[in-house]
Amino acid sequence: MDRAREVRGEIDAAGFDLLLIFHPTYMIGDVAFELMKSRAAIGLWAVEEPSRQGSLPLASLVCLNQNAAIAERYLRERRFKWFLGEVDGRFFRRRLEITVRALKASARLGGARVAQIGRVAPGFMDMHYDQRALFENLGVTVVRGIEIDEVLAAADALESGPVRAELERLEAGCAAVEVGAGKMEDSVRLFLATRRICEENAFDAVAFSCWPRLGELRNMKPCVSDALLDSCGIPASCEGDMLSAISMLALSAMGARTVAVMDLPAFDVDGDALLLWHCGSAPAEMADGRGWRCRYHYRAAFGDRKGDDRDGPVTDMVFAPGPVTVFRFAGEGEAFFCFGGEVFDDGRDSWDGSRGWVRNLKLGGRPVSSLDLMNTVMSGGLPHHYPMTLEDLCEEVDELGAWKGLRPVPVMPYADGLRAR
Repeated sequence: MDRAREVRGEIDAAGFDLLLIFHPTYMIGDVAFELMKSRAAIGLWAVEEPSRQGSLPLASLVCLNQNAAIAERYLRERRFKWFLGEVDGRFFRRRLEITVRALKASARLGGARVAQIGRVAPGFMDMHYDQRALFENLGVTVVRGIEIDEVLAAADALESGPVRAELERLEAGCAAVEVGAGKMEDSVRLFLATRRICEENAFDAVAFSCWPRLGELRNMKPCVSDALLDSCGIPASCEGDMLSAISMLALSAMGARTVAVMDLPAFDVDGDALLLWHCGSAPAEMADGRGWRCRYHYRAAFGDRKGDDRDGPVTDMVFAPGPVTVFRFAGEGEAFFCFGGEVFDDGRDSWDGSRGWVRNLKLGGRPVSSLDLMNTVMSGGLPHHYPMTLEDLCEEVDELGAWKGLRPVPVMPYADGLRAR
């Protein structure tokens, strides 16, 4: 017991994220209990019995069962996860991969610094947040007080050489550039200035205010700048949405190569699909084989300004087919919403911007119809932004929520009548 206590102290002093307790044979419960008091996440690992005849050789799984019950009975506020068999086996490698990714996200959030540049978009009251609660629930520090004017001043002060090199790289990657040269340069300058601010201040992600200030000063949107930030590993949400920026950071920590923020503007009951869409801030890596265009913002069609001074620019693309994960923290970070599916393109219509139709939907690991999913969104009162990645990370998201004790948003099946909750 004394040695177990010493080992636990060493583990906690080293700051382990995961303690995997191996059960090669029977382990007395008192020893296991002492180890499981560690601040690390707990894994319990048993081996398969070498024989199923004669005397029970190891009782490894039985012992794991005992210690799992001890954890459940005495450490009620803690979670643990069991593993079984060889490291390449069915009940070990994939289970551990999920755990490692989830705990990486938890560790990345703890101590993360996320910048609020500008203010939450006017009227977007569903995006308001309590930064104290975000720190308490997720460990994230929100840094406010950075104004759009400051970033633009830093952008204007950049030397022309690096701006020109980045602009040439950007335009070379576009399938088409349909905006004036001034808009493209402004976007590159905004990106380089924001990236420098993040690097100099150790910001892990940024919630950038799209409007109205940026529009008042330059008649532009930061969509292309946000896309470039996402491509270089700095998650950037639009319209000042802090919870989305933090959710994007979590996805990145789980291994997502690129992330973006979407709206849910349409669903198809007959085809059982829904549309992920936003104005156009998805990174180039998300585009299908047709690539992406740099074009004016969709609202420019309704504006008074003409020619090269129209509002924009944005990244216009259809997403590459394949798996997708949509995830956001909800409330003040004490809950989360996550669904997965498959991006497909059968030629159906979709609006200009960054977008893709999604089918084969699932929530909580189970199939869900587009109608039930949209009813969950609407009846659950979820904020109208949905961070996403073109990878299947649903199990990792669910496990992150489990380790941090967050509440998953459940399916709310559709009904014509309003249901009591």
